Amino acid sequence: MLSVASVGSAGGAANYFAKDDYYVGDGPAELSEWGGKGAEALGLKGQVSKDDFEKLLDGKLPDGSIVNTNANRRAGIDLTFSMPKSASLMIQLGGDKRVLEAQASAVKSVMAYLEKHFAEARDYSRNGNGEPVRTGNLVYAADSDDRAHVFRSDAAQRSALIARR
Repeated sequence: MLSVASVGSAGGAANYFAKDDYYVGDGPAELSEWGGKGAEALGLKGQVSKDDFEKLLDGKLPDGSIVNTNANRRAGIDLTFSMPKSASLMIQLGGDKRVLEAQASAVKSVMAYLEKHFAEARDYSRNGNGEPVRTGNLVYAADSDDRAHVFRSDAAQRSALIARR
């Protein structure tokens, strides 16, 4: 199942995700990583730091430039890819990591598909509402949050799409 939520303010979002150890917590580096062609172009790779995550949500690029200053802009979108409880139980109780690896592979495929076919930004240069512009690149923080739900049976993968332009 896919759940989609809008990401509000940069500081609030970074603190929320850090509190639950999503993307920017103290968990192992291999469970949190930058993804997308946009992240690659910005030189973002490896573990997601809270500082970088918050700055990007706030429209500040690693080189110091500021983008997407529209007052009504959306900082990003939080995508949660949840697997069925039966599959989560196979991981939690049965120790079958192949299920988690299959989900991780599926989520990467979905993110690549979204990036190729649906990635766009808004151009506000000609009107206040902004016009959609196809970019073909995304910046996202990917996280496997099965560690955050050790006592629950709902393993999931999350991806936070970060708005930039």
